[in-house]
Amino acid sequence: MEFTFHHVGETASTMGLARESAAGSRTGALIVLADSQIAGRGRIEGRSWSGSPSASLLFTLGLRGLDQGLPALPLRVGLAGACALRSRYPGLDIRLKWPNDLMALNKKMGGILCEFSNEWFFAGIGLNLSRAAYPDQLACKATSIDEALGREERHGYGLKARKELAFLISQALVSLLADETWKEDYEKLMWAVGEEVAFTVGHPLLGQSEGGIILGVANSGALLLKDKNGKTRSFTSGEISGLRRT
Repeated sequence: MEFTFHHVGETASTMGLARESAAGSRTGALIVLADSQIAGRGRIEGRSWSGSPSASLLFTLGLRGLDQGLPALPLRVGLAGACALRSRYPGLDIRLKWPNDLMALNKKMGGILCEFSNEWFFAGIGLNLSRAAYPDQLACKATSIDEALGREERHGYGLKARKELAFLISQALVSLLADETWKEDYEKLMWAVGEEVAFTVGHPLLGQSEGGIILGVANSGALLLKDKNGKTRSFTSGEISGLRRT
């Protein structure tokens, strides 16, 4: 699939700019990449995504006419990102934390935000490429590709390198849209499968606290947990807050 490519130095958010660009698009696929964004949003209202020029990959891909009933789209985007990055960087042990985080070294390396608007599907992706991507106060729970690969800090990822990554991830997603084995592939890379975790049902700040062992995901993309009574429970929204150690 051919993507129309837009690059800007700074924007409020690539998601907002992608929606604007889609309105006048002559193609059914686009990529909007920014060096930096000042109002990047996370999946949960009130959360933001930090980034730094040449140290972060900040882009939104847009696809027109995608079936809104296609199950587990956010999970497929995450899987596309993981597969593309593992292909690009051999030795990178990247994992998928349900529903939309890319993990390495048990820390967050990237995040995804998906939205439908009119006839378009948008997936915003933020990825830490090097240590300069995030502030010191997040060092305990964030990491980057460079750190996960155990290599020394690079001088920066130029536009060409970031553009190549954006296209690689976008093309991987297109391939996964018709892939019937996505669920099995997702579970192979799923973070904390078989581990007991703390889980908040619904909104992380308002939901009910639960716990259970991660079994995998349903065909719908729902998270499957085994509770303390051995019963398998399915959750369509919520957040895994961390591992439970005994």
